[in-house]
Amino acid sequence: MELRLGVAQNWKRTLAQMTTTLCATAFIAVRDIQEDLVVLVSEGQCQDVTEALKHLSRIEEVHIENTCLIGNPIQIGTTQAFAISLSKQRPSAFLCLDSVCGSSLSEAQWVLLENFLVRVRHDLIEIDACRNHDLVNEHLYHNRQQSQPSLQSFIDSLEGYVWVKNLEGNYISANEKTRRHWNTSPIGKNAFDLFPKEKATAYSDIDKEVLRTRNQIVTDEYANWKGDTGWIEIVKAPLLSDTGDLIGVIGMTRDITQRKAFEEQIRIATAAFSNSYDAFVVTDEEGNIVEVNQAFSSITGFTRNEVLGLNPRCLKSGRHSQEFYQSMWHNLSSEGRWQGEIWNRRKDGTIYPQLSTINAIFDENGRVRYYIAVFIDISQQKKAESRLAQLAYHDSLTGLKNRASILALMDRTLTRVTTHGEAGAVLFIDIDHFKLINDTRGHTIGDEVLIEVSQRLKKSIRADDVASRLGGDEFLVLVSDTQCSATVTEIVIRIMASLSRPIIVSDGTQLRLSSSIGVAQYPRHGTESVTLLRNADAAMFHAKNSGRNGFTFYNESMLKEFQKEVRIREEVPHAILNNEFHLVYQPKVDLATSKLIGVEALIRWQHPNLGPIPPSEFIPIIEKSGYIEEVGLWVIEEACKQGKKWLDNGFDVGRISVNVSGRQILGGSLAYDVKRLISSTGFKPSLLEVEVTESWLVQNLESSSNQLEQLRDMGILIAIDDFGTGYSSLSYLANLPASTLKIDRSFTQNIAINTKNQLIAEAIISLGDSFGMDVIAEGVEDRQQAEILTGFGCKQAQGFLFGRPMPPSELVEKYYCL
Repeated sequence: MELRLGVAQNWKRTLAQMTTTLCATAFIAVRDIQEDLVVLVSEGQCQDVTEALKHLSRIEEVHIENTCLIGNPIQIGTTQAFAISLSKQRPSAFLCLDSVCGSSLSEAQWVLLENFLVRVRHDLIEIDACRNHDLVNEHLYHNRQQSQPSLQSFIDSLEGYVWVKNLEGNYISANEKTRRHWNTSPIGKNAFDLFPKEKATAYSDIDKEVLRTRNQIVTDEYANWKGDTGWIEIVKAPLLSDTGDLIGVIGMTRDITQRKAFEEQIRIATAAFSNSYDAFVVTDEEGNIVEVNQAFSSITGFTRNEVLGLNPRCLKSGRHSQEFYQSMWHNLSSEGRWQGEIWNRRKDGTIYPQLSTINAIFDENGRVRYYIAVFIDISQQKKAESRLAQLAYHDSLTGLKNRASILALMDRTLTRVTTHGEAGAVLFIDIDHFKLINDTRGHTIGDEVLIEVSQRLKKSIRADDVASRLGGDEFLVLVSDTQCSATVTEIVIRIMASLSRPIIVSDGTQLRLSSSIGVAQYPRHGTESVTLLRNADAAMFHAKNSGRNGFTFYNESMLKEFQKEVRIREEVPHAILNNEFHLVYQPKVDLATSKLIGVEALIRWQHPNLGPIPPSEFIPIIEKSGYIEEVGLWVIEEACKQGKKWLDNGFDVGRISVNVSGRQILGGSLAYDVKRLISSTGFKPSLLEVEVTESWLVQNLESSSNQLEQLRDMGILIAIDDFGTGYSSLSYLANLPASTLKIDRSFTQNIAINTKNQLIAEAIISLGDSFGMDVIAEGVEDRQQAEILTGFGCKQAQGFLFGRPMPPSELVEKYYCL
């Protein structure tokens, strides 16, 4: 029997199309149509048998009068099934499934359909019986033999685990895979026979819900049963009879572990996409945006809905040339990837830099499907880079060029000296006594002063000149394009005048500065930056040694002076280690009796190669180099040791005076250190006197009073050295724990011929008497000076008249071995 099968191209689902011969042993397989019948599902075009026949006539070119209905139509859920013979003379079958709701058949409905097809096949054989009775009998025989196994063969061919339960919940059928997996046949058993109680109860409840609602239910479950673990999907559907009555539940279980893993990867990727701090933009092959994440909106200001469908050029800043974008697209086309920095524009109009990576995504045919751009806002990074560049070439405090930057500029400038004959000058500027401001006012005020100095420098120089800060209180100005010393002098004077104006700092006080400036001209004084800087520094050093608050043009003699200072500065640490320092003592006497009443300890330096170095040369260097505290304590210790030695030998030389630097007092530990030294040497504190210069005390009265009071409380005497050179006042003296005033030598040297000096000396003596303080005159060199001072009421003096500074042995010999 030949079965001719028809196919309609506009139908929703076609399972197969073939022409074959129906034989007695043939079996109609519906699900994977291997042999005989085609199943067609329409889109609601056939409302009844007549409509199906009419539709069939249009498709298959058959005559309706030659067709007939095989059996009766059946209802499968919302679907009607028709079986039609295409020819009365040549029995064949055409099955039409009309899905009213347009949904596909469930697994259970396919089972019912198969049963219907079994009957269709039986009817086909009956139709042919009139032609060949023997053949019909043969087909009926095979039909009886194979009708029962057909359902089993069908479910055995499926990948999943398939089973059928009756209304009582007992398994009535299961495929081979289910039996193997469960290691038993479930037929005749229920869920409670096969599964733990909790799981069996859950399965039973779902079965009841399927039967109650007559709807398919799909559940996911993480299975852990008999050693198997993984995700499974359970599909359960109601099983209906030919008349539409419930007869049970058909179910299928399948492993969805891989699908779950894929879904988990999708969730992770989606979460990463949505929550990433990096912005993502996905475009189609035409460059139109199809997706963005939240970071994109945070950076650009555009919401997702605002940019979907747009081209990323909506962010274009206008800072890049057309060639830039052409190069970018060339890389994407040739390599499928581009990375670089792009300046884009936010929604609010601000321009920002971003670091972008763009990748092309290709399909299986090598065609671009998408472009994915990932970018970050690098505005802060750019600011940091700019800041680093600023710090690399500019002073962090003042904003002026730093040492490295100005030296590089000098090198570039000096290369033009030989090629273009240019000339100019280098000004080395040092703020006089700036260390004192830092020590007394603190570094915050010191920084304020440096910032103000830098601002005034920039305003004092010409537009083409460049100011820089070398470090500390040292500044450098590069004066360009001038061969005239008068022009350089004019600039220097303008700078000094600007810096001398009062500076009002944050605490409301006014500070007055002065500066020392050294000038080196190029090419006259050098054609290399290092040489010019050294010569300008030497000229500045000479200006300082000449009394400060001035400027000096470089000459060769200054370099020797400067080099000597540098060498002394380098030798100080070695002098401390090698005990090259020693003390000498200058007598203090009673003017009336010439009796020794005390000595002043003075430091001296005997260099092994340079010979004796005057205190006026090395003491300022020691103060600037930071060794003053160490050297100062050594002086106090040596003086106390010598005083104790004299006393032990029966020599009473009176009080021993030592000079103390302001930096020692501001260090905060002077009183503690002196107490420790007195204890270690055994010297009497009442025989020690500390001398502090008046000029320093006037400016640092508040910060120094605590240390001085501690010294006084130990019994140590305090003397104000160089009195009269600073700002002397009754209120200032009243607040000092001092016991002695020392008249500066500048007033005693010319006291015989200078009436002003006489008046000042007399006033100091009177002032000391009023406060109950001892007064001693320094620098007395002849009898006339001594007599005048005695006449004014001065009782004590020291100077060359009574003895130069001398070693301890010579002092003893002079006053005790007469």
